[in-house]
Amino acid sequence: MKRVLAAARAIVSSNSPEDETFIVRFISSDKIESVHEFTRDKDALLKVLKDFYTEGGQTAIIDALYVSADYLAQKRSNSGDGRRNVLVLITDGEERGSSYKLTELLTSLREKQIQVYSLAYPNRVREHSREKYEKALKLLNTLVQETGGKLLTVEESSEFEVKTGELINLLR
Repeated sequence: MKRVLAAARAIVSSNSPEDETFIVRFISSDKIESVHEFTRDKDALLKVLKDFYTEGGQTAIIDALYVSADYLAQKRSNSGDGRRNVLVLITDGEERGSSYKLTELLTSLREKQIQVYSLAYPNRVREHSREKYEKALKLLNTLVQETGGKLLTVEESSEFEVKTGELINLLR
């Protein structure tokens, strides 16, 4: 979690003054929470990241992205400034308990013209099950390919910083 939070802080710190960011924390389908509304205030976002902690649950990646996409589309619908709409997902990739189907999510993301970029660390999943690992990678690859985003996979924890830097460059 320490490296995940360092990656999130680096991404927020790289925001340009015009970038607007919100942060969502998700555990399970019934525990998806917006921990900070849309803002350009990096300090406020970084402060929120200090209070993050891990919590076990039936990870609902699809539901979290669906809810986040709706929020993003709602907040950005009146802007008309032509900026890209991007969701950054930092995850191990294991989907365990979403209510929405992947097809519903992909349809929503396409309609809203939202790209998904993911920084993934699926090794923990691979340690438990090769099948779950392959399923996680398939989900993440589908999300980024179908939305025009990009998947950066961290194989060793020491790669987090380099992969975060690559992600930041892709977002710019």
